[in-house]
Amino acid sequence: MNKILAIILLFITLLSGCSLTNQQDYYVLVVEGEENLIKTFENYISVRKPVIEIDYYKSDKVAKKQFPEYEIEGTPLVFIFKIKEGKKKLLLRTNNMHESYAFLRSIKEDK
Repeated sequence: MNKILAIILLFITLLSGCSLTNQQDYYVLVVEGEENLIKTFENYISVRKPVIEIDYYKSDKVAKKQFPEYEIEGTPLVFIFKIKEGKKKLLLRTNNMHESYAFLRSIKEDK
C-alpha cells in the first residue's frame, strides 16, 4: 500500500513539474515620462502570474541607457515581453496605453 501511495505521489510531483516548465511569464517595461502610470500597471502584476516583473522609468534617456537594444523615444512607452526558459521575447511595443492595458487583460484572462 505504501509503495502505491509513493508511486502516486511521485507521479503527481512529476506532472506538476512538467506543467510548470510550459508556463509563460511576462515582463513589462514602462517608460512613463510625465504621466503617473504606476498604479494602473500594478493591477496587472502578481506573484501568481502572468506578469512577474515590471520596471518603471520616468525618463526615456535613462531607460535607453538600460535597454540600448530597444528603440526608446518619447513617453509614455510600454514594452511587453514573454519570458520562456529565461529568455525575453518582445511581444508588444506601444505608446498607446489602452492597447497595452487590453493586451495585459487578455493574457491575465488566459491564465
